[in-house]
Amino acid sequence: MISINIKKRTILSVVITVIILIATFKHWFIFGAVPVNMDVAGQGTCNIEVLLNKKDNDAFNKIQTDKVEINLDESNHASLYIKNLIYPKRVRFLITDLKPENNITLSNIKIGKYKLKNLEQFEVNGAALSVDNDKLILNPNFSTAILTYPQTLNIRASIKFDFKIFIIILILSYLLTYKLSDYIADFKAVKGKSRIEIIFLTIFFIFLFVPLSNINVQEVSHKENRTLAKWYPIIKENNEINFNFGKNFNEWFNDRFCLRDELISYNDAKLLISRNWKTKDVIKGKNEWLFLGWKEATDSYSNSVIFTSDELAKIYKYLNDINNYCKKHNKKFYVYIAPDKSKIYEEFYTDSIKKISNESKTEQLIKYIKQNSDIKIIYPKDALISSKKEGILYWKTDTHWNELGAYYGYSALLNEINKDFKTLKLYKITNYSEEIHNGDLYNMSPSLLRKPDSTLYKIPEIKNYENICKTPEEPTGIVSCYNTNGKKNLLMFRDSFSASLIPYLSQSFKNSSYVWQYNVAPHIMDSADIIVLEVVERYLPKLINSYME
Repeated sequence: MISINIKKRTILSVVITVIILIATFKHWFIFGAVPVNMDVAGQGTCNIEVLLNKKDNDAFNKIQTDKVEINLDESNHASLYIKNLIYPKRVRFLITDLKPENNITLSNIKIGKYKLKNLEQFEVNGAALSVDNDKLILNPNFSTAILTYPQTLNIRASIKFDFKIFIIILILSYLLTYKLSDYIADFKAVKGKSRIEIIFLTIFFIFLFVPLSNINVQEVSHKENRTLAKWYPIIKENNEINFNFGKNFNEWFNDRFCLRDELISYNDAKLLISRNWKTKDVIKGKNEWLFLGWKEATDSYSNSVIFTSDELAKIYKYLNDINNYCKKHNKKFYVYIAPDKSKIYEEFYTDSIKKISNESKTEQLIKYIKQNSDIKIIYPKDALISSKKEGILYWKTDTHWNELGAYYGYSALLNEINKDFKTLKLYKITNYSEEIHNGDLYNMSPSLLRKPDSTLYKIPEIKNYENICKTPEEPTGIVSCYNTNGKKNLLMFRDSFSASLIPYLSQSFKNSSYVWQYNVAPHIMDSADIIVLEVVERYLPKLINSYME
């Protein structure tokens, strides 16, 4: 009888040990990242993103990616490493931030040890393609080019068998499970409990420790395109107590626990079959349109949150203080509200979010301001909607309007300013080009759900912009422009929506400066005739706590 029990315990221990070995195989049977290397030649900078597809098709839904920024003036080689992919079948290259006047040459393209041959078979979007001496030569038509290699790849990620780790896990698992089965047998004899109940409780408590078994130590999540939460100890470096330790630890653990990526991938797979999926950052609308999923954006669309009387009074006081200052110093002040994408292309927005009220916060604020002051507010929603017949005005996979939408937004602003000055010339568009674009919403989408936008957008050609404007290295730095053909001086306090307005505005003004902030600063307003405070619609609540510096 004793020998039979020992035999059962041995079999049970072996079975559990095998299960543990299977569960921990990533620690002793390691698949390396797939390296992608290529030589790159050209001028300036560009971003290269490599998409490896698990499936042998053109859909590129089952993908893993890596992205690198290349300064072609300093480097002529690009190396990327794509993880969590054992047998890639197809490859696609997404090259962004290109300039039409600069050709890009790619050569010696290797995926693992596999060198891509038959380069003539590459399919391209957004550029003209030629092959010379085993080199791909791209002549960009737009800022983004998509290269797809149609042949099936025949490669496999490298494999490393860690014998030491395998033996350690094997021995410890067997000894622990054998001893545990011994305790279970004794526990049954003493307490009279069912073995099934005991085993279930044991496995349950073991699984509670799975999230702790392999904490992610990476700083950036390429899958989510963001920086992961940092570790903040309970005792700070200056020996002070961190009273936010609980919140900090929760954020850190939620970003890094074991099997988190697998849970996200499972959730993404469920979303993939949904017609209109939603994450915390992105909402998929109709016809492949993406919209911002942040609360301030959905609240702005649904009109579910409106300003209180106290909030309206605070915004009014701030804007009125600026207006009075401008009057006193012989300047004109304008508030410019850039419409949300969801307000212009409401027909493509998801049906899952409904409007609670007919009046938006924007309309509420405009009404309040007009009833209490002579502050001039420009909100070109109607002008943009009526201009939709001219072409698509907002990028499908970006939160912002494109250059065509910005042009009609610029026209509405300049026409309003010209009611006071009558001397400013509206920039006239003479030529157009076409461009494809994958924007911030594409990058914020889970990699499994990303679908490159192949739409050709109608883009106005703007002459002489680079010669008259100095763009800072930092995206949020001050942009300064000087145009000898312009009149009057403009100072604009702004956000990212003005990036596409600047090339047009710089054509109409002699001196124009653009400061990325909502706090208006009188000390830099001396030489300006016109002050504009631009704010995108969803960020209007930020004006509640804005102030004159």
